Amino acid sequence: MDYKAFSREMDKEVKKMNQLELSKLTMDLLRHVPANRKDMILESIVHKNSEDSLSSVYVKKEYERVMKLCKIIAAGEKSIKGTSCEYNEYHSYEYGYEDDSITYEDGDDIGGDLRDALESANWMLLRKEYKYAEDIYDAVCTVIISIEYDEDCYGCCDEQSEFTFDEFIDEMNPHIPIHKVAIETLYAVYMNTDKINRANRLYRHYAWDSKFPIKLEQLPLAEVLCKDMIIPQIETTSLNLDEKESKTIMVFKNQWGKVGAELRENKKSVGWTYDLKGLIVPLFLIVLADVNKITPLMEHILKGIKGRLDYSMQLDDMEFIEYYKLWRSSVVFTEEENRELYSWCKNEVTNRVREIVSNKYRNAYSRAAEISQLLSEVAFYIEKTTSKDEIALRHKSAFPRHSAFRAEYASLPK
Repeated sequence: MDYKAFSREMDKEVKKMNQLELSKLTMDLLRHVPANRKDMILESIVHKNSEDSLSSVYVKKEYERVMKLCKIIAAGEKSIKGTSCEYNEYHSYEYGYEDDSITYEDGDDIGGDLRDALESANWMLLRKEYKYAEDIYDAVCTVIISIEYDEDCYGCCDEQSEFTFDEFIDEMNPHIPIHKVAIETLYAVYMNTDKINRANRLYRHYAWDSKFPIKLEQLPLAEVLCKDMIIPQIETTSLNLDEKESKTIMVFKNQWGKVGAELRENKKSVGWTYDLKGLIVPLFLIVLADVNKITPLMEHILKGIKGRLDYSMQLDDMEFIEYYKLWRSSVVFTEEENRELYSWCKNEVTNRVREIVSNKYRNAYSRAAEISQLLSEVAFYIEKTTSKDEIALRHKSAFPRHSAFRAEYASLPK
């Protein structure tokens, strides 16, 4: 069950409960909260009437807890155990190599601690606590993890005394998505650095190969979306991207004019579902909407854009939506840009709906209804229409005899 479905069902059940039942449910849920977070949750409840309580109390305590955890690991108070070393002296002399085998065990659950720290860093990133987030990401990614060996291991193999973060990931497989960590770290650096020093700091972090395994030719939309661009001096055309991804990245680099000018040359109103127009028109419309009022339909379309642009992206749908919101919050439109983009998109959508329905392209009715409803929802913010359905209702009323087209609206996310 996805999060939205879960929320809807929970909301229904909670409304049926009285105060006593609700209190019991809350206590049952709190019993499952990890011990290291119980104090902070209590603190946030006690200070719930203070506007800055969550930021000043919860966030600071969480930051201090995680940084202390990283220091404990770095100081060697927790370590990896090296065991089961076997040595064959005959092979060493005869063939010039040693037959050794070491098994590493994470008895102190360092992997769990690092995942915990990275979850906190991600949470702070989404709360726009960029300084705290950067500090935690840096502490985790630069941590040196000590290794303790059994006595039988010493002297019989060329054992190493410590793991770097990426060596720990490779050897212990602690289920940490290092590629995602790299993206989030770079975004925290980007947001926590002034424009003058931003390029140098990003390049310094990016160039550290052992820390960030991202190749220039593999830059997907997510990286550009999360941090504007990793290295500002690199042009999109130098990357190994197809036209759809390249132009969409230009959108996220705020090069609206260039993309819009090219698309205006494309006069067709049908047949662009799977070409560049099929990505950019809905994307432009969503970008024009209030980022704090993303509708279920907009989320649905954004997820579709993500899937079409990069099938290997190591983000789930909800993470992608959060990254989009982070990026969109940093973008400021001029009134002229806003007006021009909306006017062009509205004209494109109107022509598309008319062409599809009047020519009875039944297989495209669902797509016509989707883009029609999206325009209607965006118009509610831009044109201040009476409802989110006003333009969609106009499109439906223009085709009173096309019941199949009109019926498609009912299946759209609400």
